[in-house]
Amino acid sequence: MNGRAGFYKNNLSGEMAYKSFVPSKLPPNPEIEIDAEIISLLTKANANIATLETVSNRIPNKILYSKLMTPELLEFRRFLPEKFFL
Repeated sequence: MNGRAGFYKNNLSGEMAYKSFVPSKLPPNPEIEIDAEIISLLTKANANIATLETVSNRIPNKILYSKLMTPELLEFRRFLPEKFFL
């Protein structure tokens, strides 16, 4: 898979085979245009990451919590009020 961000490189062979990601050289060509829409999306993403960090700091046992987050539970969550998850 080759793309603007980079490509995957095959390393070794047999049982030891693995792929690694090789990023494209910077600056990208064509250059990234930072307009009002990009700034708005970055601002929202940053706010969501801050919220996630705040909420995750309230979880006493993150490993146990991550094991409880099965696909079935995540699907069921759609039907519950948000107050159950904060």
